[in-house]
Amino acid sequence: MAPADDGVLLYLYRGALFKIADGVQVPKAGSLFFCRHLEFQAGERVLELGCGAGLATVLAARAGCRVVATDVVGEAVECARENAVLNGVADRVEVRRGDCYAPVGGMTFDLICTNPPQMPTPPGRDREDPVAAADNGGVDGWEILDRVIQGAPRHLAPGGRLVFTIFAFLGQKAAMSKLEAA
Repeated sequence: MAPADDGVLLYLYRGALFKIADGVQVPKAGSLFFCRHLEFQAGERVLELGCGAGLATVLAARAGCRVVATDVVGEAVECARENAVLNGVADRVEVRRGDCYAPVGGMTFDLICTNPPQMPTPPGRDREDPVAAADNGGVDGWEILDRVIQGAPRHLAPGGRLVFTIFAFLGQKAAMSKLEAA
C-alpha cells in the first residue's frame, strides 16, 4: 500500500490496482481472505453485495464475469466504479447504490457473494457513515446476513451459488439452519 495525493490510498492486490478514497473502508484481512477464496468462471453473472472498494467485483470482471455490485455508501459506489475503470473492466461492471438486493430488482445471478457487516451494534447506528456501515451487523450481528440469505433464492439462477463470510461467534450451525430455511 502506498499513500497517494488527495486522501487516496493505492492498493495492489492479486495483480489489480485499487484506489481507496477517503470515506471508503480500507480492505481488512477478512476481505482479503474472502477474495482469495472466491472462484469465478468466465461468463458468469456475479452480484457482489456491499462491494466497498470493489475488490471482488474487479477480480470477477478480470476473470471474464459480468458483475453487478451494490453498496449503501455513495463513496464506495464511486470508488468501485473508478477501480473498474482503473483495471480496464468497466465494460463488464455495473455499480449501483442501494441496500442489499433492492438495486437489482428481479435480476438473477450465477454467483452472489458478500462479506457483510456482522458486528453486533447498538440500534440506530447510521449506515450512511462509511465506518459505521462497514461494521454494522445490527443488534445481533445477523441483520444484513439474514436479508442476504432470505433474498438469495429469488436472485440465484438455477445452479447458482451464494458465497459469504460468517464470523465464528455467529455460528456455522445457525447459518446452515438459516440457509436450509430459505
